[in-house]
Amino acid sequence: MEDPITVRNQLRVKALIVAALPVLGWVGVYASWLAWRTGFNSAQDDILLSAMGAFCLVVVVKGLPLLRFLNYVVTLHADGLVIAKGEVSKHLDWDQIGAIKASDAFQVLGVYDRGGRLVYAVDYYAENFGDFAGRLTELWGGRP
Repeated sequence: MEDPITVRNQLRVKALIVAALPVLGWVGVYASWLAWRTGFNSAQDDILLSAMGAFCLVVVVKGLPLLRFLNYVVTLHADGLVIAKGEVSKHLDWDQIGAIKASDAFQVLGVYDRGGRLVYAVDYYAENFGDFAGRLTELWGGRP
């Protein structure tokens, strides 16, 4: 059996997530507000500002699950995942996992239980993510 792989967010990634989400949210709301103000922008400006605002807000929505799991550590074993935060840990066997969804555009990987509830989300920039994602794909194998 291969050694377990542990994935966790580095301090710089945590700081970036915590700082970037509110800033992108503010930029999205402000750009949308500018686009909908009457008599200030041309139609072309309105379209660009609306698109930029919508994009920023979508990034914030996709990034919100990362806030919840910033301080979690996940260890991948041959029989499943161990999700830990501090001294509290939870073991999920492969048959308890309902889906694993990766969003390459937003660089977020989510692990869902059989009920469709998000049990873990991690950014692609987390420590050991490449090894973790590769082995997870290998062990999970696209199970339903």
